[in-house]
Amino acid sequence: YSGMRNDPFSAMVMALSEVVGIVYANFLLMLNIVLFIVEFITGRKYIGLGTFFNAILIGYIVTFFYNIFISVFGEADGLILRIIIVVVGVIVVSFGVSLYQTSDQGVAPYDYLALGMTDKWSKIPYFWHRIACDGTCALVAFLSGGIVGLGTLVSALGLGPVVNFFDVKVSKKLIARFTN
Repeated sequence: YSGMRNDPFSAMVMALSEVVGIVYANFLLMLNIVLFIVEFITGRKYIGLGTFFNAILIGYIVTFFYNIFISVFGEADGLILRIIIVVVGVIVVSFGVSLYQTSDQGVAPYDYLALGMTDKWSKIPYFWHRIACDGTCALVAFLSGGIVGLGTLVSALGLGPVVNFFDVKVSKKLIARFTN
């Protein structure tokens, strides 16, 4: 799962799942249930079909495709290739997160945290809340004995600003164009 470590939330889930001895996908599901309770209490407007799809299935889907990807391509060798993969990954993931968050079909319990914080403290831009959430996850992963590398730090600091960029420049415009 070394490639999945780049996402701070996944890095934290992986580290904590190893500490408690529960398989990653099962631990992710349990953590998503706890975070869903928070979302249900404080941010019901963010709950939709996408919430359940993401919370229940994403861990299993990521594991499935990660295993296929590694069996076909293997681990990336060389620092330059890894950096390119991280940068492309942050951009692609950010675009995906932006599209699904702005589609108004519900957001994952973890993704809700930054959105809920933005609602509560609206003077602080979304990307700072996302950086705070991702940075906290990276810190918990590190303190739990997980591997927090350059990719994790780039993701922790980059996802928020790049998601915000796509929200403003692409996703909201696309959704408005196709829903009007």
